[in-house]
Amino acid sequence: PPLSLEVAVSKWNEASDSKLGFVLYERTDRTVELRDVINQAGKENIKKVCVCCGCEGGISPAEIEFLCEKGLFHPIHFAVNILRAETAALYGLAAVQTSIL
Repeated sequence: PPLSLEVAVSKWNEASDSKLGFVLYERTDRTVELRDVINQAGKENIKKVCVCCGCEGGISPAEIEFLCEKGLFHPIHFAVNILRAETAALYGLAAVQTSIL
């Protein structure tokens, strides 16, 4: 069943320490470069990755704030067209996987 953002972040925070979380953001404020975060964490140290994306209409600034503070997610912005929710998740996973390999 679907989870609230708070419950999903709580479950993610219970995961192991060797994790890295990203949230896809259609705005550019507060965003970081995907490869920079992965390189800083050390590819060999990453055991779990979570990629979050919003529903149609995107993630609100308040949700970004919550994810950054409570869930230690890194907001990333891809310099492409804004993607639909169903393609954003796949695109985000592919970008992360390509950057880690």
